[in-house]
Amino acid sequence: MMDCKKIKQMIEDQLLGAIAIVDSQDNVHFAATVISDLFKDESLIKRQRRVYACLGDHIHNGDIHALSLKTLTQAEKIG
Repeated sequence: MMDCKKIKQMIEDQLLGAIAIVDSQDNVHFAATVISDLFKDESLIKRQRRVYACLGDHIHNGDIHALSLKTLTQAEKIG
């Protein structure tokens, strides 16, 4: 079973320098805000694919049933 801490760690381990804030009420449906300058000049879809890639099979095998994502650069966070 996945939890917020595991998801946060997986994202931050694979997106160097990223900050992930992950929340869940039931450890099945998650909401994450990921802040990384790696997202600079990337489309929303490319940003989301980058985050999903960090989670690998956990998305496809049902460990993470739903993930709502907000992806920002540092400048977007501040602005």
